[in-house]
Amino acid sequence: MIFDERDLEQEESNEDMKKKHKPHSDQLGLEDMIKTSKEQDNKKSSKITKNKEDEKDTIAKAKKDVKQTKNIKERTSSQEKSSKKDIKEDEKIIIIDKNLSMVDTNENLVQEDVDDEDETLNSKYEEWNTNETSSSGKFEDTFTIDSDGSYTKDISKVYHDSMIPYSEYVILDRAIPRVEDGLKPVQRRILYSMWELGVTPDKPYKKSAKTVGDVIANYHPHGDSSIYNAMVHMAQKFNMREILIDGHGNFGSVDGDGAAAMRYTEAKLAPLSLELLRDIEKNTVRWAKNYDDSKDEPEMLPSRFPNILVNGSTGIAVGLATNIPPHNLGECIDGCCSYIDNPNISLDEIMKVLKGPDFPTGAIILGLDGIRQAYETGKGKIIVRAKTHIEEDKGGKKIIVIDEFPYQVNKSQTLLKIAELKEKYKDILAPISDIRDESDRQGIRAVVCLKKDADAEMIRNFLFKYTDLQTTIGVNMVAIADGKPRQMGLLQILKYYIDYQRDVVLKRTKYDLEAAEERANILEGLLIAIQNIDEVIHIIK
Repeated sequence: MIFDERDLEQEESNEDMKKKHKPHSDQLGLEDMIKTSKEQDNKKSSKITKNKEDEKDTIAKAKKDVKQTKNIKERTSSQEKSSKKDIKEDEKIIIIDKNLSMVDTNENLVQEDVDDEDETLNSKYEEWNTNETSSSGKFEDTFTIDSDGSYTKDISKVYHDSMIPYSEYVILDRAIPRVEDGLKPVQRRILYSMWELGVTPDKPYKKSAKTVGDVIANYHPHGDSSIYNAMVHMAQKFNMREILIDGHGNFGSVDGDGAAAMRYTEAKLAPLSLELLRDIEKNTVRWAKNYDDSKDEPEMLPSRFPNILVNGSTGIAVGLATNIPPHNLGECIDGCCSYIDNPNISLDEIMKVLKGPDFPTGAIILGLDGIRQAYETGKGKIIVRAKTHIEEDKGGKKIIVIDEFPYQVNKSQTLLKIAELKEKYKDILAPISDIRDESDRQGIRAVVCLKKDADAEMIRNFLFKYTDLQTTIGVNMVAIADGKPRQMGLLQILKYYIDYQRDVVLKRTKYDLEAAEERANILEGLLIAIQNIDEVIHIIK
């Protein structure tokens, strides 16, 4: 039973009425009056306390019932939608304090739904224990079941189980090239998509936006800017030793200027890129489904030249990075031929043919120790210095001319750095009178003009030390080989590439043989028909 304040007031009024009919207090003894008053107060307070406790218990029970009903409704909502069962109309609704509500549904229906839910959870639990073979272990080792039936997982295991797949994706499908063709997935998809579109060197240029849109639609469902940046990189002569895309328009500069928007530029495949794609239609490579399983895409290109060495690669993945310097195309081919002739060739012998990196911006490599260490272990440091010479102008003043900058050094930023150093080290660089950029279509030419009687050699060495005119390039030759990232030396890279080319040539030969046999079968049939032409005509008639 539920009591409220009005009931208590009514009882108090009844007590007052009873008091009026009692004898006067003078007729009773003082002790009896005090005793009677205390008994009444105790009785009244006990009733109020009991009423409040009963009310609290009732409200708590109602809240508990509401919570249980809510959980049951949530657990059975999916099954109610699928089965479209109608809940009977005889549900009882009890409202407590106008703020709490409780629904008492049909007990049999709720019990059936709960049993079905328990069976589903148990089957999922058994399936996890039976089939789960991941590195995190069995289901009970990964998840814990709470009292309300929900699953929880330790945050440290979440980090581990989520980070490993993400790292694998970034390493294998984004940042690290394959040793077979030296391409990252986005570069491979761009070249293959352009080949499919027929944008070959003998055809007119096509808008870059068309190529980017085709790549997004068919093979690489990511942002257009990342695809266009990869496309621009393959068309920049100052970044690629041998460009793979022939760009038409503003594709950036060595001063750090960005390319024009893809709606303005045009591009087509460069002639050398056809050697990467040659014989791809003859089942020479493995194929995989694209992101929506609607088309096939190559896992690598046939790559008839060692692009991994010719153009190199730079990428940062999760936990590792790669930085393979570019090399001369002719030297790489000669190195492959030398390795084919003598698989046991030594590093010293191969370095007589493939002497070192050959950067597209030129410059001078200081020393061979860094090159040898990089070729032997796959990791090393190479010191690169700008190519400069000293001239004298008509007035007898000397000028320092910079003809070639180190690889991936920003020319304009370097000249600004020289101007800043002139203000900072006025006592040493005071003889510098002017700094000019005289580069044009013929090539790079940056000039540092000096005053009369200046020590040009001292100033040049100072600039080598405090600017990017001399820089260190870290070599870290990491590529995907045998399905995993590996740090390889020069001989290992050549071995993987040549083994891959043997497989390509073998598959191409088998394809040509099967095609020739099919054609021979047809020609043999035609010969038989010619020898029996009258009978053939009779049969046709």
